[in-house]
Amino acid sequence: MVRPWEIVRGVIRLGLGARSAPKAGRRPRKAGPSFENLEGRAVMSGFGGFGGFGFDVEFGGRGGFGQGTFGGTPSTLVTDARAVQTAYQTFDATYLAAESALRATATTTTAPTAAGQTTFDAAVAAGIKTLNTSIASDLANLTATGPALTTTLQGQTAALQTELQSAGTGLANSTNASFLALYRESNSYLRSASGQAFTSILNDTATGAITNTAVRSANQTIQTAVQTFNQALSTAEQAAITGGTTLSSSAVTTAVANLQTSLTSALGTLGTGFNSSTSSPTAAITADLTNLTSSLTAVTAPTANNATSARIFARSIYSITRREQATITQAITGAIVNYNDSLL
Repeated sequence: MVRPWEIVRGVIRLGLGARSAPKAGRRPRKAGPSFENLEGRAVMSGFGGFGGFGFDVEFGGRGGFGQGTFGGTPSTLVTDARAVQTAYQTFDATYLAAESALRATATTTTAPTAAGQTTFDAAVAAGIKTLNTSIASDLANLTATGPALTTTLQGQTAALQTELQSAGTGLANSTNASFLALYRESNSYLRSASGQAFTSILNDTATGAITNTAVRSANQTIQTAVQTFNQALSTAEQAAITGGTTLSSSAVTTAVANLQTSLTSALGTLGTGFNSSTSSPTAAITADLTNLTSSLTAVTAPTANNATSARIFARSIYSITRREQATITQAITGAIVNYNDSLL
């Protein structure tokens, strides 16, 4: 059997074999950022500007329990969904005990006794009652949508109770084959119900909430604005490298001001309720962009016609823009999630 590490090692050997060994006394050339000499200017390739700036917030299921963070901020719905999943796990343990007790009343040739079936049904009903109580408690923090959502989930548990009790009547005897068939059937009902509950919670939407569609539209607008900002910053960066000066204060101020205008416009499409709420990221974005301007204009000027100095200058600009990108992205995504949560 070929192990993954053996394949990886094989690729590495092939890669090394394709190269000639470095001559004695000569250090291997290190890979690094490349420079293009354009009309005598040292311009660093791959640095500067907001690389892929934008935000991405998705409300709804993220593929399964244990997942579901939005823009790095835990959602109230995710927290509630996890709590309900825990309640289902508790019910599952109760149900398995009832299932085993039912089996104990059967023999290898006969079905469970009538008394055993009655006890099983009662245990399932009691477990569902406890599950419903937990669901109501877990969703009590959703003051606007919680009551209706609780009703929906308790309707699902009622259906689950009927399915499990019906499955119990199908246990023909106490043999492993018969019990395994019951286990598989009941397990499919439990998995389906818990998954349905998880999806129902994450898809819960309050009136006035910001939708995925609105977020994507705003993000597209921001991406266009960022491309414009990147180009303006790149032009200022090249001029500074050529002249051995700091970034033009007016060029940076104008580029940042235009970016802020576009951000404000994009966020405006998310609704008056959001922008006038305490969740609005406007103040945070203004502070971040102010810091971006001051940080960029404070970068030490490079030495003209010096590639190393140009590289340090460009990397500094790149580091600053990436840092502020992350801060602004977090502010926007956190604000959207907090606003939607506040409506639940």
